[in-house]
Amino acid sequence: MSATVTLPHRACGLALVLWGMIMSRAVAQPGAEHRFMWDQANARVAAAQTPADFAGAANLYHQLILRDVRNAPLFYNYGIALLEANRAEDAVRAFQRAERYAGNDPDVRQNLTTALSRLDASQDSPLPWYRVFMFWHFGLDLSTRLAVALAGFSLLCLSLALRLWNLRGAATYLHGIAVAVLVIFGSSVGASLHAESRDQTRERALRTIEAKSPTSSGPAHDDATHP
Repeated sequence: MSATVTLPHRACGLALVLWGMIMSRAVAQPGAEHRFMWDQANARVAAAQTPADFAGAANLYHQLILRDVRNAPLFYNYGIALLEANRAEDAVRAFQRAERYAGNDPDVRQNLTTALSRLDASQDSPLPWYRVFMFWHFGLDLSTRLAVALAGFSLLCLSLALRLWNLRGAATYLHGIAVAVLVIFGSSVGASLHAESRDQTRERALRTIEAKSPTSSGPAHDDATHP
């Protein structure tokens, strides 16, 4: 019995550790060097006039990404600079990463639509239809989805404990909810983490951002308040 009782305790302990990791990451503040680079990139994109100017600003944002800075404002501004530098394909990836960290943001969604439209001018509705049916995946940021998945994991721990306490009716009910939450949000988190890992690998392989066209048109930049 003692060996069996330790199972939910260990599982719940793991959940608490993961919760602590989320909270510590949420309260972490950017260093002075990163903030300086962020301000420098924002100033450069604000003064940019040509695709080459925006490409230079994109390089500064890229340097922050290579230093493992990860947040929605960075990827959003990076996407704006790439879009103005006529690098629509790279801008799409940047806006997708911004959405990954921001969740349902109208500005990110609008500029993602713009970038996708530039890749295929004949496409009237660039955003895929399945986004409507997977609203939790595209509408909630990664941290929120991870928190919900961990909440489901905690419910699973509780259901195991209730079963050990011979409260099988409540345990069965909670177990069903926990499994549903874990399947829906756990798979969503896993897909996002896989995509983020793939994008990080690609960013590290990318050396410089070069303007491809002397002309540029697109949305105005957004000077976010923090890196």
